[in-house]
Amino acid sequence: MPLYTIQSQIMEDSSVQVMARVEDVDGADITQSLVTSITRKIYRLDWDDDDCEYGATTIDDDEALTVSSVVTDSLSTSAPWDSTIDSEGSNFRDKIPATNFASANADQGKKPVKYVVEYAWVMVDGFNFVMRAAELDTIKAYGS
Repeated sequence: MPLYTIQSQIMEDSSVQVMARVEDVDGADITQSLVTSITRKIYRLDWDDDDCEYGATTIDDDEALTVSSVVTDSLSTSAPWDSTIDSEGSNFRDKIPATNFASANADQGKKPVKYVVEYAWVMVDGFNFVMRAAELDTIKAYGS
């Protein structure tokens, strides 16, 4: 199961949709009946000038998602999925509220606040995995 982490920029105070095609170890698309639970973690990474690295703070710790709300039993190419890039589609879609991305760094010369979104999957067959789905840099929204 290849994993591609999305790296993107978002405006602070904006909602984010994470979409993916998730497959089992044999390459078959995952369906709802194969998943026991999914939890989402979001980490805020702030630049530390003293250590010259990002430090992580958990801002959304193990939020349990309803499997039937985020996993579909068939692939979908509905918007906002870009079927010109991937014509097969997605079977996972999570809409993350804007309250999770409420901060950017507007100071001149400072690095942007980063957010990392991860999902912990517990499967019926006992094969569990963590999917790092997105690494997001925030852009200051001056109107907020």
